[in-house]
Amino acid sequence: MNKMGKADTKFWLKIITTEDIIRRIRYKGLPKFWAYYCKCGAHIQGSISKSTKLNDTKLPITTCPKCGAVVEEVSWIN
Repeated sequence: MNKMGKADTKFWLKIITTEDIIRRIRYKGLPKFWAYYCKCGAHIQGSISKSTKLNDTKLPITTCPKCGAVVEEVSWIN
């Protein structure tokens, strides 16, 4: 409140939704996150830069570091 008892509007915060955050990440080209859950119980996660050209046939990880199983699919977290 200012001296006159009115709300000071410069301190009002804009409510940011999850969709706004996702839209900003996609626009700014921030990293894309991935996760892999192996049958042996290993949980591996990481991120890649959007500037890295990673097509649909190339995975960020090829084998499980714990058991050596071949990775067929990772979960992409947008």
